[in-house]
Amino acid sequence: MGQPGAAAPPAPPERGEARAAAGATKKQVVVVGGGFAGRAAQRAVAEAARGWFGPRVGLEVTLVDAKGYFEYTPALLRCLVEPAACKRALLPHPKAVQGTAVGFATAVVAGERGEGGEEKEEGQKAGRAVATAVRLSDGRELPCDYCIWAQGAVYGALAPGGAAGGAGLSLRPRAASLAERARELHEAHEGLLLASTVAVIGGGACGVELAAEIAGHFPGSKSILLLSRAEALLAHMPGDAQRYAEAWLKKRGVQVLLGCEVLGRTLTADGRHRVATSVGGDLTVDLVFDCSGNRFDVPAAVGGLPGVAAGRGGLGADARLRMAGLANVFVCGDVLDAPFPKTAFTADVTGRLAGRNAVHALLGRPLLRYPEDVCHGADRPPALECVSLYKYDGVFQFNSLVVPGLLAGGLKAFIERMQLAVAAGGCAATWSWRAIEDANVWLGRHLFLEGFVSA
Repeated sequence: MGQPGAAAPPAPPERGEARAAAGATKKQVVVVGGGFAGRAAQRAVAEAARGWFGPRVGLEVTLVDAKGYFEYTPALLRCLVEPAACKRALLPHPKAVQGTAVGFATAVVAGERGEGGEEKEEGQKAGRAVATAVRLSDGRELPCDYCIWAQGAVYGALAPGGAAGGAGLSLRPRAASLAERARELHEAHEGLLLASTVAVIGGGACGVELAAEIAGHFPGSKSILLLSRAEALLAHMPGDAQRYAEAWLKKRGVQVLLGCEVLGRTLTADGRHRVATSVGGDLTVDLVFDCSGNRFDVPAAVGGLPGVAAGRGGLGADARLRMAGLANVFVCGDVLDAPFPKTAFTADVTGRLAGRNAVHALLGRPLLRYPEDVCHGADRPPALECVSLYKYDGVFQFNSLVVPGLLAGGLKAFIERMQLAVAAGGCAATWSWRAIEDANVWLGRHLFLEGFVSA
């Protein structure tokens, strides 16, 4: 019992108040983009916050995405011919802030030190510009100590008009909700059903897979043209993969035009598409799909910042993935301007590294370099890609090794199942997929290197 007249001890704070006070002392990491790279970065930061691989770090991570759902991009082409596939390709975003990031609030720092008192990396020293908040298009600002920019690529689109008579399908979604996106895909499918002649522009992985989906799902019922500016399909892959894909498509009636540059497109009076080419003259078709390469819709407020390097290849960054011009912003995924192919595999690897580097920067630890410090000293990530040729066929590349046929098709289906299970938050799938990726990085350093030159 206390002494008479003694002051009573202060009442413990309410649970919500204690939580708010604890949150106020935490560093804030904002991840922009909810695709492969953004989610990998978010997981890496969250693991540090929970102390899974060391002492618990006082930080919070916020994922920002323009849409309210996760979209497994490689499955979109199947959704176009089979709308029922939307059920597995579109998943709700867990705990994400929906909004479009358009820029940063910035400041010049006077100097910081890590939690252990060590001076931070060169990019964090006094006099360098940093982002203090991420600005959204609706006027909101999300305060950040570190930001990870994982904006994806803007892919090709179904041209307006044509047989569909509508706005068409964008492989970078416009829909803000999962239901709206499923409706977009269904409407694009209806337009494809009405088309007799289809032109696919682009001979990379997206163009080849789309032509294969249409040829496989509508055997003999549609005239399909595949136009490639390069002299080979899948020009970034070994010759065996190129020849196999071309032979597969031609066997199913796809007309492949190589070394064919598209000079322009116009609509005819009856709503069809006239495509001017460098080798075949003018082609008139019902529907056009533009799969001619990645484009990056970097906001002008970001690309125009002093020192920020934004070009056709995306956003420039140093070897530690720090954005050129902003010391506390890391870049990963498709938008990272790096001299390596942009694949789901490299998006995962760079996203995970960006998350780890944000934590290292917060703690004053040395930052890791890409690709040397994550690829066991190699100066390039392993070339790991699987291109499907409809449901049961494909070509798989691991450095110089090419595996065509049913095995490649099975691998593609396995990758899809694993990625979707990870996106759904499955713990076993997440750790299994990480082990597979780590094994692939290690094996890629040692196997099938003869004659391998990265694109």
